[in-house]
Amino acid sequence: MAREGMPPHDGKRKDNDLLKPKKEKRARIGRIIRVKEPSPKEEEKDLGKEGSLLYRIWQKSREMLVKKEGGKEITEEAGAAAFYQEASVEKGTTPAWLQEQIPQDPLKELWHKWGKGDVYAPESFLTGETPPELQRFWDLVRRTAHMILLGDQADVDEENFDKATILLRSSQDYMVEWMFLFPPENGQDVQPEEIAVALDESRVKFGVDWDLAQRVVNEHLYFKMLPIAKGQAPVDGTDGVLIECYSRESTLDLKERQDGTVDYRSSGSLQLIHPGDVICRLEPPGESIDGVNVRGAKVPAKPGKPAHFPRIKNTVVSPEGDELRSTVSGHIYFENDRFVVENLLVIDGDVNGTVGNLNYDGDIRIQGDICEGFSVKATQNITVAGMISNAQVIAGGDILVGGGVNGNGTGYLEAKGKIRSKFLENCRAVSGGDIMAESIIWSDLFCKGKIIVTSGRGVIIGGTVVALESITAKVIGNSSRRPIDITLGCPPEILEKRDRLEAELTVLQKELSGLLKDLEFLKGKSGDPRRDKQYNELRLKKPLLQMQERRLTAQLNEAYETISAAKGGTMRCETLYPPAHIFIGAGIQTVNEVHHNCLVYGAAGKVVIGSL
Repeated sequence: MAREGMPPHDGKRKDNDLLKPKKEKRARIGRIIRVKEPSPKEEEKDLGKEGSLLYRIWQKSREMLVKKEGGKEITEEAGAAAFYQEASVEKGTTPAWLQEQIPQDPLKELWHKWGKGDVYAPESFLTGETPPELQRFWDLVRRTAHMILLGDQADVDEENFDKATILLRSSQDYMVEWMFLFPPENGQDVQPEEIAVALDESRVKFGVDWDLAQRVVNEHLYFKMLPIAKGQAPVDGTDGVLIECYSRESTLDLKERQDGTVDYRSSGSLQLIHPGDVICRLEPPGESIDGVNVRGAKVPAKPGKPAHFPRIKNTVVSPEGDELRSTVSGHIYFENDRFVVENLLVIDGDVNGTVGNLNYDGDIRIQGDICEGFSVKATQNITVAGMISNAQVIAGGDILVGGGVNGNGTGYLEAKGKIRSKFLENCRAVSGGDIMAESIIWSDLFCKGKIIVTSGRGVIIGGTVVALESITAKVIGNSSRRPIDITLGCPPEILEKRDRLEAELTVLQKELSGLLKDLEFLKGKSGDPRRDKQYNELRLKKPLLQMQERRLTAQLNEAYETISAAKGGTMRCETLYPPAHIFIGAGIQTVNEVHHNCLVYGAAGKVVIGSL
């Protein structure tokens, strides 16, 4: 890049510049030779002029050739044309006429001539390994040595050799200015001012190593290729980075129990995600810094490339543009070289030790079974294609079971929506909606909607069945006289509250009864300090237990009143077997005989068993 006020340069170098006669284009302080391209007009103008050292060497060589071999002398005009033809050097070669008159290794000749030592060591000419781009410059150094030797032989312009010869060349990118010095033959060593003028005429304006220049003067560093000036390299900007906030690999998360054992059922490897969670962040590109070449021109640095977010479903870019966030609740995993955000979790097999317990914010679809002892929780629907053993299944929506449920007495289902299963056996199910199955056997069911058992066998046998709205089945009970309790029209949570309060009150009353007996026993045993202390402690505890008893009794009475005030609720069935206990509001009815096509409802505080 050309500096302001400086003519543009095409960056090309020709090593035959030394062989082109030109006065203005070769500066002289001692001998300073700059590799520079003249224009064709300048070249034609300089041809035939005696200002060129090489031209005068060529003239001398032609005169010597004429004397040696005979022939016709050429005129000045013809000589200029012949010189232009013969002295032109293409692709760094040396003219034949020049090659014939010089030693095979002119540097070696100069080395010995100028007293550099008996041992010719060309490797000492360079400070380090020669870069490939300097090979042409190195050829120019050799041709300059040719010229110096020929000048001595032809006795031309001896004053040209009484000072050091300075060769300069810029690298192709103008980031380094190389310098090579031939020592003076009989004159003064190179001076700092000469180096400064040479660099100025070569338009070197930046990065000059003046310490090295002083070393050249002090240590006489001739016959060495020296980097006299270096540009400041540009610092390219670093590319932007995409920072991932989730792991690409699924790892087991084994949890330790309080007793030190490992709960392998909780070894799930699912990565959960919620709305607003950050999936990845963008780190902007690093700043780039422009450089400066030895000509003082700016060297543009490459700006860093910005990173980009991948296209992922169920995501959105933050308003600031630096974060990719989830828009749904679900899970995230890495597949096909990108992250995937799903609000539906699909388990291709069973929920077992490999999968672990599930606690998912979204929908879950299980293609296999839920094995014994495992827990599956979801904020939305849970769909199970296979069976559910004695497991815990809790859904914020519906629970749909294709195979059925066999809880073995401990299985538990809870759904805020409906529960639908092929069958329910030996389990407890709580539903905020309806419960539908082909058969229900020895299970405790509580629902705020309807219990519908009309497809398939359509039987309800044993257990406890509570429905706020209605119960419909083909057969309730069986001929084996399995007892069943049925409650209609009462919210299940009130019944659960009643049962809980009754249990708590029973435990409390038992504790209070024991305390009263102990007080009565210790009342006549005064005089013993230990018994006196125990008596005082029991005496203080008595009113606390009595207060708790009154509170639980009041809550239980309130629950009884709510249950008694419950209205509505009906039951329809084709066959009703005894014994069955039916509760509708305050009414209680025990069925002791078989009823067919019956309709059960509450009226005037009683349970009525009518016909359909």
